[in-house]
Amino acid sequence: MTIVAAIAAHLESDGDTLATQAANAIVTSMTPGYIDLSVADTHQRGPWRDGPLDCSPTVIDSSGNPAGGILIWISDGRLSMIEQFWYTDEPPTGWPTVESLSFE
Repeated sequence: MTIVAAIAAHLESDGDTLATQAANAIVTSMTPGYIDLSVADTHQRGPWRDGPLDCSPTVIDSSGNPAGGILIWISDGRLSMIEQFWYTDEPPTGWPTVESLSFE
């Protein structure tokens, strides 16, 4: 969940809530394109609207070019999915490192 922690650190507010949810989330399904998550009702809800967060970093490839991005999906104030999208015809085979994320 280091990707979510990195994104949480870039939120204007309530990043600590998202980071706590990520640290306590249970992975229910995973592919190179998404990770479905479940966060228990006992964890604090965030103030975010349902859907993707506004903070969406770009994934930079080994050549320094934009290769895709990451979306954090929220449902009822809780982290529900991490999605990876790509700009090429070939999908990624794994998840990017935090070092390959750009928040510019």
